[in-house]
Amino acid sequence: MKGLNPCPKCKGEVEVIRLPNYKGKKTYRIQCLHCGYTVGRGTGFEEETKSQAEERIKQYEKYMQQLFAR
Repeated sequence: MKGLNPCPKCKGEVEVIRLPNYKGKKTYRIQCLHCGYTVGRGTGFEEETKSQAEERIKQYEKYMQQLFAR
């Protein structure tokens, strides 16, 4: 997805998919389209700080709002 923070390992483009809530929290599947590095259920990669992960989720939410506003 264009406009999202890149993969922390290879700096490739990442794809984010919103999953059903898990234990009352929003969760996502995040995968690098270049190297395949994946977060199966969560909000960010292990190497990232909480603020970096939150920033990508904000970018994703903004992207989805723009996509469905058409």
